[in-house]
Amino acid sequence: MSKNIAVIYVSRHHGNTEKLVRGIAAGTGIRIIPLEKAFEENLSGYDAVGLASGIYGFSFDPELAAFALQTDKLPHKVFLVYTSAMDKDRFALEMSKKLEQKGHEVIGIYHCKGYNTFGPFKLIGGTAKGHPDEEDIRKGQDFIRRKIGLAMQK
Repeated sequence: MSKNIAVIYVSRHHGNTEKLVRGIAAGTGIRIIPLEKAFEENLSGYDAVGLASGIYGFSFDPELAAFALQTDKLPHKVFLVYTSAMDKDRFALEMSKKLEQKGHEVIGIYHCKGYNTFGPFKLIGGTAKGHPDEEDIRKGQDFIRRKIGLAMQK
């Protein structure tokens, strides 16, 4: 990919989001940055930055959200990536809206299922076992190449 793209991520519990972004990066050449390292990064050189998280209480990780909404380091173009126990599009809507209110252009959203053992799901062995899987990663790579690649050409 010819554009300079990075993804800042948080991955708690089972490492679903980290597995996903590492797999996507391996096939697209994007740079991945754990949130704890993002504070010291100069993000101004990136054409776009992705924000990746698991879904916790129906929202993006609160520390990632706070970083994204309080920093002036992010470029204008951002995109969102998330894993969740439920395959729901709506989990990124609030984060997307807040980023747009701050003046960012949200150029895409990708999500897939992630293995979950939170609360009562632990009693039944969890949900979405095996996710993200190779197909989820391939679709994430396609998302970066097609959706983000096209958005970057504008």
